[in-house]
Amino acid sequence: NLLNTPVRGKEAVLKNNLHTLRDVIDQHNADKGYYPGALEDLVGEGYLRGMPVDPIYGAKEWGVVYDEPDPDLIPAETDFPEDQLGPGIIDVYSLAEGESLDGSLYQEW
Repeated sequence: NLLNTPVRGKEAVLKNNLHTLRDVIDQHNADKGYYPGALEDLVGEGYLRGMPVDPIYGAKEWGVVYDEPDPDLIPAETDFPEDQLGPGIIDVYSLAEGESLDGSLYQEW
């Protein structure tokens, strides 16, 4: 059990960082009416102080899932920028390969 302690710690940080990223993506959408086009936008717009590290992958890089917005469904009162009519990030995942201690794939968290 003691040999797995460092991995457990990294997995806990990974879960927390994924939760934080997903939360600020949703906050961005709630505030602005559209999803961010890039994770770096969350830092630039003040939703994050800095991009969190994926402790398993070992970098500030994340896989992203995009959603293509429907311009007809964008409310008129939104501040949706014209150049943001492309896809928006709706979810993130770890780029780490392999399985966690519970047997699930990191990329499926």
